[in-house]
Amino acid sequence: MWFLTLLCVAMAWGQTATKPEELCKLDGVVKHAITGEPVRKATLYLQPMDSRGMSIPSTTVTNAEGKFSMKEVEPGQYRFYADKPGFVRTPYGATPMNRQGTTVTLAKGQAMKDVEFRMQPHAVITGRVLDEDGDPVQYAQVQLMSYRTMQGKRQLMPSGGASTNDLGEYRMFGISPGRYYMAVTHRGSFMMASGVDRSAAQAPDEGFPTTYYPGTVDLTGATQLNIGVGAMLQGVDVPMRKVRTFRLKGRVVGMPSGARGGEVSAVTKGVSEMMMYSMGRNSTAWRPPSGDFEMRGLRPGTYVVSAMFWEGPQNQLAGQETVEIGERDVEGVTIRLGAGVEVSGSVRVDSDVAVTAKLEEINIMLNPVQPAMRPTPTFSKVQQDGAFRMTNAIPDSYNLRIWGMPPEFYLKSVRMGEVDVLENGLTVTGSAVAGMEVVVSPKAAEVTGTVVNKDGKMLPGAGVVLQPLFGKSQRLGELLKVVTSDQNGSFRIRGVTPGEYRLYAFEADPSEVSDLDTLKDHEAKAVTLSLKEGAKEMKELKAVVLENR
Repeated sequence: MWFLTLLCVAMAWGQTATKPEELCKLDGVVKHAITGEPVRKATLYLQPMDSRGMSIPSTTVTNAEGKFSMKEVEPGQYRFYADKPGFVRTPYGATPMNRQGTTVTLAKGQAMKDVEFRMQPHAVITGRVLDEDGDPVQYAQVQLMSYRTMQGKRQLMPSGGASTNDLGEYRMFGISPGRYYMAVTHRGSFMMASGVDRSAAQAPDEGFPTTYYPGTVDLTGATQLNIGVGAMLQGVDVPMRKVRTFRLKGRVVGMPSGARGGEVSAVTKGVSEMMMYSMGRNSTAWRPPSGDFEMRGLRPGTYVVSAMFWEGPQNQLAGQETVEIGERDVEGVTIRLGAGVEVSGSVRVDSDVAVTAKLEEINIMLNPVQPAMRPTPTFSKVQQDGAFRMTNAIPDSYNLRIWGMPPEFYLKSVRMGEVDVLENGLTVTGSAVAGMEVVVSPKAAEVTGTVVNKDGKMLPGAGVVLQPLFGKSQRLGELLKVVTSDQNGSFRIRGVTPGEYRLYAFEADPSEVSDLDTLKDHEAKAVTLSLKEGAKEMKELKAVVLENR
């Protein structure tokens, strides 16, 4: 996704020099989870959990005995992974109840010995995708999906996939144990836009709808696949049947003189950004000089239709319209291209004492409320004096996102005149937006503590969730904090916005329990916190054990 690519811009700019005696060391071994034999040539990744950006991981490789050693590691908190072809990527401390594993906390000068990874052989699924005549469907996208939680909502998320070849065959590998749905989509020839039908006698359009294994277009009728460790599932075939589809015809206007064309795409309204990229999209080209376009294969629904013209970051135009498609073709849609407008403002640190934070490490981004294809993301690095300027915001509704702040900071307010942007978002029209005021504070609250199991013993890898009890719905996902307890059963949540919260601990993978419905079911077992600026709370939590998840 472009957001993940964008995050790479926010790489850490450097760390305070650490004395040699304060650096850490890790030693351990990687074993086969079933046979217990050593796994050679496995790569270990130690990834810093730094909220200011995607910092570079430390790596090493196991020897012939499966052993590894890392030295000169900075103190801090990390995610630790083992990876090798033929095996599932394995987080440190991962269990069936916690697939995300356990965070690793390294104190100054610590030597962490006898670290053990037990890697599971991956599962493989093979099969074919065939049409109603038994012919192969080429370039179909086969996607495994499982329920995970994102921003407080439990939803189907992609978990790996593959594309069919000329025989309609697919092969998915690297699959972790679990329960999955399989979805198949087809958008015509691979990476080619739909053309214009010039048939002398045009028949009603037909296309393949998204189809779920074992062959239904309705998710409620789909069958889950229960994948075991190292399973080899063969002959998992999915039949696809064409259904009536409709056309969208229109014109792109406002293109520059001499333009050689551009792209038009349609994304189902309401789909998440992750699903938009994983499950494909409808697209075609608009043709110069008329700007005419025709898109086929659309099923009834509401779409965000975007047109783009792009010749480098300094020469890009975009426009979009929301279109409703019923049981007939839609014609006469006009999409007007326009240059992105400028959104500018400043970042101010709200503090009564001097702070050493570098404002130029902060990044501001406008995130569209409705994901759609765009030439480039709308973001800006903050300058040393606090000023920022985004030059390519197309007319749309946005939420503001900020990253790169030191861990003791929180986003206090964002205002555009009388508009509270944090609570109400920002609507960009055709004119520049100036004077946005972003206030950050170094007085974020912090919650630390330990998690114990039913026997009172420290519990590594527990899912700890800090749920906000304030803010409008669009902010809840941002304010929600989810961490895992480390190898000692301890947890630390920093950068917390002051307010009222509930604090939970679960003996389960945090992505499985941080949805709002699960939290509501266990409110009675949560700890209520009222956090003021600069507050530091310490709690011991007893983990909730969930049955039949």
